[in-house]
Amino acid sequence: MRSIADTESSNRDKASHETVMTGLNAGSSAIGRYGMMPITTKELVVKNPSLNKYKHVLKYSDSQLADFMHKNPQFQKEVASAHYDRLSKIFNGNLVHIAHAWLNGVQGTKNAIKAKQNLNNHWHVQKVINARNKILGIKTEDKKQKVNKKPKKVQMPKSSKIIIP
Repeated sequence: MRSIADTESSNRDKASHETVMTGLNAGSSAIGRYGMMPITTKELVVKNPSLNKYKHVLKYSDSQLADFMHKNPQFQKEVASAHYDRLSKIFNGNLVHIAHAWLNGVQGTKNAIKAKQNLNNHWHVQKVINARNKILGIKTEDKKQKVNKKPKKVQMPKSSKIIIP
C-alpha cells in the first residue's frame, strides 16, 4: 500500500489530484494519499462489509467526501486497503496488473491484457514498482544494462606483453 501512496501523492493525506476529463470519472478528482476516486470509494463502502460503518459518506458530494477523507486518514487507509484487496483477488496478486488497474480500472486493465499490451512498461506501473523497490531497499537497475549478454572477449595484440611485478 505504501508504494501506491508514494506514487499517487508522495504519501500525503491531503494531496490534490487533476480532474479526470473523460470516462466514468469525468469531472471528478482522485482524493488523498491513495488517489481514490469518489465513485470507487462509494462503491467499496456499499460492497465491502468492513466499510459499513461509513455508509453516511454515500450521500456526500465529491467535495464533501474529499473533506471527510482529508480529515480521516484512517478511512482513506481502510478504503484503499479494501480496494487493493479487491484488485489483488481479481488479478491473482499480480502487482503489475494491480498497479495498472489502480489508475485505469479493472475493465481498462482487462482490456489491456486482452489486447496483449505490455503493462510492465506502463508509466504508472513503473512508478509503483520503483516505489515498492525503494521501500524494500531493492536497487532498480536500468533494464538495458540488465540484459544477459556474454561479455565481449578482449584480445590483446600479439605484440603486447604483460609485465607483472
